[in-house]
Amino acid sequence: MIELKIILKNYDDIEAFSEAIKDCDYDIFLVSGNSKVNAKSMLGVYCLDHSNPMTLQANTDNDAELAEKLAPFIER
Repeated sequence: MIELKIILKNYDDIEAFSEAIKDCDYDIFLVSGNSKVNAKSMLGVYCLDHSNPMTLQANTDNDAELAEKLAPFIER
């Protein structure tokens, strides 16, 4: 399992994020405050608070590949 801090600032970020993870065949969730949604659900992602970084949780053994796909969105 991998956990990353993700920042999605606007509609374009959400669209690009969704495109980056659409082919992942494992569960990916975004956690913001007390809310946890399926990251592959654009509606769910829209419902989160985007004013702060969110925590991405993914059940994968290939952490490096996912981190590379999501590099533009990872909090630095």
